[in-house]
Amino acid sequence: FWSQAALRSVRHVPIFVLIAVPIVAVEATRLWSQWTESKPRRSIPGILRDLLAEFPRHCRHTSLWPAALCVFLTFGSTNRSWPKDFPDNKFPCAAVNRNYAIIGGTGSGKSHVLTSDQWGGYLIYRMYPRQRVFVDGRSDFYGPSLGKDYLDLMNAQSGWRKLLQHYDFELALIPVNWSLAELLRNDAGWHERYRDSLAVIFERNNAKAN
Repeated sequence: FWSQAALRSVRHVPIFVLIAVPIVAVEATRLWSQWTESKPRRSIPGILRDLLAEFPRHCRHTSLWPAALCVFLTFGSTNRSWPKDFPDNKFPCAAVNRNYAIIGGTGSGKSHVLTSDQWGGYLIYRMYPRQRVFVDGRSDFYGPSLGKDYLDLMNAQSGWRKLLQHYDFELALIPVNWSLAELLRNDAGWHERYRDSLAVIFERNNAKAN
């Protein structure tokens, strides 16, 4: 199951590795033992066989050093500054912080927000379940049809207005360098609510009130 999932999406590879490695190790050990059991002790395979046979005995010893290292990393420094948000040069942190209520931080939120797939994950992190997004980075779950609609909107392909109406978007939180950003800026059905060097927020003029 996990090998099939790993072939479909790279996000499943670590789980597949964790499950497959013990099975592969057992089988590799069996094959190695069969191949080396008849090798002379002074041959290279025989020497490796004896070394590997001795190795597990030394691995059975326990030590407090790993625990001490974990304690030091946890409590050793009092001047650490842990990250409190996503990198603001890659994610719309300022736009969301300044327009939290508009995007959906209070009440039921807007029905749909158009944003990039990367920023969709950020909005889920910040606002779920108060706000739902159109897409996020899990593109393998959405299918090719929705993926094509997303790309058509991002690149402002023909029919982008119909797609905005079809998905009933009320807000667009999109990168300023998207082709769609300039079109919405000049569209009578939308108005710009916020803009910075990274992101721009548009609201549909006839959007229903929160």
